[in-house]
Amino acid sequence: MRKTDIEMGKGSKLKLSAGDLAGGFTAAIVSLPTNLMFGIIAFGPLGEQYVSLGVLAGMYSSVFVGIFASLFGGTPGMISGPKATTSLIFASILTLFLANKTGAAAGALQPMEALYIAFLAVLIGGIFQTLFAVFRLGDLIKYIPYPVIAGFLNGAAVLVIITQLGNLLGISGAMRSAGWLESLSQIKPLNVLVAAITIFSIVLINRRYKRVSSSVFGMIIGTLAYYLLRAAGLGEALGPVIGRIDFARPSLWLLREVNPELIRTIPSILPKLLPAAFSIALLGSIDSMLASLAIQNLTNVDPKTNKDLLGQGVGNMISACFGGIAGSGYVGRSSLNYWAGGRTRLSGVVYSITILLFVLFLFPVIGFVPRAVIAGVLVMMALQIIDRWSVGLYRKLLFQRVRQKRELLVNFVIITAVTLVTVFFNLVMAVIVGIVLAILMFVVRMSKNVIRRSYSGNMIHSRTKRDEKHIAVLKTHGDQIRVIELEGVLFFGSADRFATELRDQVREGARYVILDMKRVDEIDSTGVRILVQTARRLIRDGVCLALSYVQTDSRLWRFLSDFNVLDTIGNDALFTDTDAALEFFENRLLENILQEPVYEATIALEDFSCFSDLKKRELRVVTRAFQTVEFRKGETLFRQGDEGNALYLIAKGLADVTINLPGTQRRKRIHSLSAGTFFGEMALLDRRPRSANMEAREEMICYCLTIREFERLKKGSPAVALSILSSISKTIATRLRYANEMISDMEN
Repeated sequence: MRKTDIEMGKGSKLKLSAGDLAGGFTAAIVSLPTNLMFGIIAFGPLGEQYVSLGVLAGMYSSVFVGIFASLFGGTPGMISGPKATTSLIFASILTLFLANKTGAAAGALQPMEALYIAFLAVLIGGIFQTLFAVFRLGDLIKYIPYPVIAGFLNGAAVLVIITQLGNLLGISGAMRSAGWLESLSQIKPLNVLVAAITIFSIVLINRRYKRVSSSVFGMIIGTLAYYLLRAAGLGEALGPVIGRIDFARPSLWLLREVNPELIRTIPSILPKLLPAAFSIALLGSIDSMLASLAIQNLTNVDPKTNKDLLGQGVGNMISACFGGIAGSGYVGRSSLNYWAGGRTRLSGVVYSITILLFVLFLFPVIGFVPRAVIAGVLVMMALQIIDRWSVGLYRKLLFQRVRQKRELLVNFVIITAVTLVTVFFNLVMAVIVGIVLAILMFVVRMSKNVIRRSYSGNMIHSRTKRDEKHIAVLKTHGDQIRVIELEGVLFFGSADRFATELRDQVREGARYVILDMKRVDEIDSTGVRILVQTARRLIRDGVCLALSYVQTDSRLWRFLSDFNVLDTIGNDALFTDTDAALEFFENRLLENILQEPVYEATIALEDFSCFSDLKKRELRVVTRAFQTVEFRKGETLFRQGDEGNALYLIAKGLADVTINLPGTQRRKRIHSLSAGTFFGEMALLDRRPRSANMEAREEMICYCLTIREFERLKKGSPAVALSILSSISKTIATRLRYANEMISDMEN
């Protein structure tokens, strides 16, 4: 087939292909039953005399929303039209304004006046959607919690079934709660049979032929069954058909002449009108977003949510002006369009034009469709609307033992609340309740304890290797150091709980507190205020406070500085990581307990623990074997890969052990070594190249034993050499045991 070039936008070309024609036509044929059904639902509150007008409104929604959403939207192949949720909102608006008039005059609105208000709500809803797109809010809609959406869907499904009970049972007029017993006496069993045949046909076709429109065939089979029973003389036992539908050309509803008093009352009814319009925009946007994501799964094309919302908004505004109900993206129709060959936005235009041609030339045929058939199709659609996840959730809570019962109960309450509000009030109120519940749900979840975990300094030490005396002190008194790891958002809902936990830690004996900020995503002004108040209280009580993972000039550092947190705790209390803060407080604790400086004193060679078992004569041999060497601050003692040629004992100062990061010029610190420890011992054991770099963080004094001197010791004083190796082995074993304990504590 020859392709027709159609100019679209700024120089871009779309080509109308055979696939687009087939996809658009197929989607249009399949959507005909649902269009007229959703129109009937939307106009239900007005009574049976407005059925034909409702059917037209449903068709015009597919025509206008479908065309303009395709032309201005961003997802190729998306088909738009009326849906159950937006149709029920339209019906809720009619019910709301037919019940009472909130303007200058009291009493109920006339049906045509209520229709004018409802179409005005669709227009404003389209404006809201357009604003969503302009301000790029489309991506935010996806953050509405799924339990809220599930509640909308379940409530809409229940409402659809309730609105069709009268047609399904063959009862004339709607079933009223006050006289439902009298209504039950009017049930026509054969009418129920026709609806049941329709439902059974849809179920059977769905199971055997997945890609066939079961609704269309179910409607045809149900209609044939109805007229066969009627031909058999059983017409009195059957309910009515839709009835005559008069064609009406699209007209500008919102520009027609209306009662001037109604126009004057519009400002006073805005408090009710705007939430209704926002509900249309919100639920329509959610439906369109879901449709866009479904199409993405088929085409692997990234969805353009905001552009889709622009198209939907423009389409709804124009649809309202011409008497069409609100529409949105439709997953089922869009998928069918794709499988039939529709690949571009022009398939949506073909879809809308096909609907318009049907309205122009085949519209009277709809009047012969039995209402029982319509009810059967709508009941099946309602059952498909019901959210399967929430049904599974109910089943788990009622019949199964679950571990996360509290979380499931929260979701259960939200789903049930939104569903009940939808059924017993209206969808507009349900949207408001849903949004409020979504906000509360967010606050509650974000208000969880921001403390990821906490541990004391006698459980986990810094990566600084210390002598046995210092290790013993830290094991005994290390619980005075507390590390509190924070995560998430420190804001008004969580900061107070964090402050309470911090005070409890202090009451348990903490004198040095480190707040690990590595996993903190955000802090608000209330969180900062509580942090400042807590810091002042700790300092007043003699507790030292430090913050780790706060880089100078980082976003967090600037925020803390702007709110005077740094003025309270001081810049010296900020550390690049928790290990550095741990080392700092360990040194403070050791100085307080031992009443001696940690790094300033020089340890004599004979005072090293590895020589504690040697006699004086053997110590003199050791003293002659070791030589004293000094290193400047920042000097590299040896590099990774250098030849291992000596053992070093640190008499004074501090050294950092680092490794090279492959593919970069950077180094990573593994741990640090303080006075009283040794390094380079592997050179005496395996003679292999150095496995790490050694850098002097402070000015250092070391005692050095070269391999040559060690070999001389082995020959001349084997007992001394063996003692040195034994001490090295004990120290390595101690380090391994300590590392295992730390790993175990971290896992717990």
